[in-house]
Amino acid sequence: MTWKKFTTPWYWGWNVLVFSVLVQGFTFGLIFSSFALWVAPWMEAFDGSRAEIMLAIMFAQIGGAIASPFVGQALDRFPTRVVMSGGVAAFACGAVLLTFATALWQISIIYLIFMALGMTMAGPMGSQALAARWFQANRGLAIGIATTGTAVGGVTMPLLSAWLLESHGWETTHLIAAALAIIVVVPLALLIIKSTPDEAGVDIEQANVTSTAVPDQTETEEWTLARIFRERNLWITIIAFISPMIVISGFMANMASYGADAGISARRAATLISALSLAMFFSKLVFGSLADRFDHRMLYGVGMAMIVSSLGLLTGIHGYAVLVAIIILMGAGIGSMLPLVGAIVSTSFATSAFGRVLGLVYMAFSFAAVGAPLAGAIRDQTGSYNGFLYFSIVIIAISTVSIFWLRVQPKQVD
Repeated sequence: MTWKKFTTPWYWGWNVLVFSVLVQGFTFGLIFSSFALWVAPWMEAFDGSRAEIMLAIMFAQIGGAIASPFVGQALDRFPTRVVMSGGVAAFACGAVLLTFATALWQISIIYLIFMALGMTMAGPMGSQALAARWFQANRGLAIGIATTGTAVGGVTMPLLSAWLLESHGWETTHLIAAALAIIVVVPLALLIIKSTPDEAGVDIEQANVTSTAVPDQTETEEWTLARIFRERNLWITIIAFISPMIVISGFMANMASYGADAGISARRAATLISALSLAMFFSKLVFGSLADRFDHRMLYGVGMAMIVSSLGLLTGIHGYAVLVAIIILMGAGIGSMLPLVGAIVSTSFATSAFGRVLGLVYMAFSFAAVGAPLAGAIRDQTGSYNGFLYFSIVIIAISTVSIFWLRVQPKQVD
């Protein structure tokens, strides 16, 4: 179908981007952010340990890492709305299948396949691809917004999940989520999301384009994968970011259980998850703005200092209000990571190597999935999460030191 180009005061690309972020938030929020709420009912239903249940979210992250290159290729070959809608449908299938599970290993398999596809196909990759295609002058801002879907989902979906869980139980909650996905989210995604301005009949010039930064393509052949693997900066970057990712994986997946240990109800625990995600959302915007004016490594250190401080405070016993404040501090630190990942990589490597290096760093994030079962296992063995909190402080301290070994100005290839 050929669309006639039209002009409106409001650029349609913002509609596409915002709705893709909502799709991302819906899927990620239900798969990952709400996962902590299922731990207690699944322990009771399947007579399993926290560590066994945490394997499911670990498998989802590993499955997502494996699927990422294939999803990236699909985004280049097929309409983005089809790929993202397929991810929502995959989640819906997984949610329905969970209600038929009779053992924890079945839940792990469902997360490995269906939830992994849901998080990847309907995740940040699609939103970032849309941002790059729809925007030129505002591309940096658009790509930054494209990463906020996980925070949006983290704020909203745990609250909805907790309310449904208390009212209807975990099985019905998943069936309702699946119905919303198929009846509401998928049709709207197919209607609103367009891969390019041409597909929507819109001129990209409506974005008030004044300049376009085009990466230097002359160095591409020189920055081979073999050379990238020999670069010290690659390994330091991976160490720097995988350590806090392990902490994030372990803490977020176990937050409801941590709250239960502190005498907090499931609904209040969901509020903690939302507070964490809300702090992450605003932190992304703040640190993204600061990254234009300050040393990225120093900003990384500030973010990690926030996380370490909050982890230390969590080892003590606090009331609910104080706990919320600590969680907000942690969320601010965690939120600093995503806008700084690309910024640090871009100042540590030549422009031609940016995409491949960032891809390797994100692929390494899949190993951070070990944090969820590790935290659960420590809790099962010791009766407390303090061991995991102390471990987290140590590895983040190491990562913070390592970031200052980066060579900020790499040699450019002639």
